[in-house]
Amino acid sequence: MNADEHRLNKTAKENLAIAVFVLLCGVICAKSVFAADDVKQEKPVARLTVNAGNVERVDTPVTVELPGGISGAEIRLVEIRDGNRVPVPSQSEKNEKGKSLSWILSGKTPPAVKRVYEIEKGKTAEGPGIDINDNDAALEVLCGGNPVLRYKYGVEPPPAGKAADYAKSGFIHPVWSPAGQVLTQIHPEDHIHHMGLWNAWTATEFEGRHVDFWNIRDKKGTVRFAKCLEKSKGPVFGGFKVLQEYVDLSAPGGARIALNDNLEVRVWNISGAGKGYWLFDWVSVQHCASSSPLHLLQYRYGGLGFRATTEWGINNSDYLTSEGKTRKDGHTTRARW
Repeated sequence: MNADEHRLNKTAKENLAIAVFVLLCGVICAKSVFAADDVKQEKPVARLTVNAGNVERVDTPVTVELPGGISGAEIRLVEIRDGNRVPVPSQSEKNEKGKSLSWILSGKTPPAVKRVYEIEKGKTAEGPGIDINDNDAALEVLCGGNPVLRYKYGVEPPPAGKAADYAKSGFIHPVWSPAGQVLTQIHPEDHIHHMGLWNAWTATEFEGRHVDFWNIRDKKGTVRFAKCLEKSKGPVFGGFKVLQEYVDLSAPGGARIALNDNLEVRVWNISGAGKGYWLFDWVSVQHCASSSPLHLLQYRYGGLGFRATTEWGINNSDYLTSEGKTRKDGHTTRARW
């Protein structure tokens, strides 16, 4: 990969995927044994075995593909635990392969431990889940009735006395803690263009022009909400998919869309605020909007940004990466999270 630039091309075989705002370990897949004939018989449709692997799992989402002929609306999940059949909330959805079933590997699962589940006919276990509210300007996602995050698709005006160019859509704010504290901020006095949880490239080249989608005060570029693609809610997960546009404001003849950003945010139901943490995924898949490539030039910051509350500072907060690096030595290093 060229050290000076990365190239996004519309005909590239792989899409750029930016994932994920990590609070816990991510989704794992279950090993399954399906019997097609079982669907018509009065016995389990399938038995699933989930192996924790070599690490401890904590409230981990699990997803398994369902074979054709199984309707997610007509099945439920139970865990075989100490000889008992314990109902487990589950949720199905359509995808490119057909249908999948998801649930939470609840609690702590020690390394190498296997947990056994069965899919059977019936109604899925009920319980407080993930809901989403749309107030015509923002999408607010809740877990067990408690707000987790809010995505602003309406245009947020700049603070009083600031340039109109700071108006912005397509960002998340607030992100709340389980106790209800706001963990993000927008339009901070020292960086008016910072917007809670957002995504923008800083140093790019598009059709020979250098475009900055991050520092919108330069009036060269911005990222904006285009349309909502999907909203979901249910006992296991909920959230939204939206289309965002990276707009070159410096193009001759007027604004020109350089990049389409398909953003999916999914909140997982890990049993409400009582756990003391939320779990959600941020997945961004980006494509060039035309035959013109967008070059991402090497730069010290850009992409996914998180502007924290003003109450966090060097004396009461810290950072840790998967490689064991902190605030002191983590800058400009690579990490899985």
